[in-house]
Amino acid sequence: MLRRLYFSRIGLVVESIIIGLAAGSMVSLFRFALIQADQYRRIYYERLSGTAGNGWLVPLLIQVFLFLVLGLFLGWLSVWKPMTKGSGIPQLKGYFEGMFQFQWLSELLVKMVSGILGIGAGLSLGREGPSVQIGSYVGMGIVSRSLRSEVEKNT
Repeated sequence: MLRRLYFSRIGLVVESIIIGLAAGSMVSLFRFALIQADQYRRIYYERLSGTAGNGWLVPLLIQVFLFLVLGLFLGWLSVWKPMTKGSGIPQLKGYFEGMFQFQWLSELLVKMVSGILGIGAGLSLGREGPSVQIGSYVGMGIVSRSLRSEVEKNT
């Protein structure tokens, strides 16, 4: 009985609702982390601006060093997982056209970490594209475990 219900339209709708809730929750977590990172960055810059005066050189060198390390780390992440570069929308289009393959779990984690660090550090990056890609990764993760046919999984 449950198997027949799972493969019915009702089961498909329920599974779609679960995917939507999971993807929305993960994107909400991402957005919350961005807000927190923005607050930490503002506090950091307020403290840094209080050092203007005699001892400004050391905090400036520390800041330059931190951004250099952050840039190298983000660059390494983009080389390690190239599908996480950029906004994510072109990668998703390529995936749906069969040009790319995703490793949803590792790329989800890298996309979230790199997005939070990059946007949180004040880099000029958007939130919308990564949010779409993060939601897609969550959906891919759930669908990859489902018993649905490949046709249903790809639609």
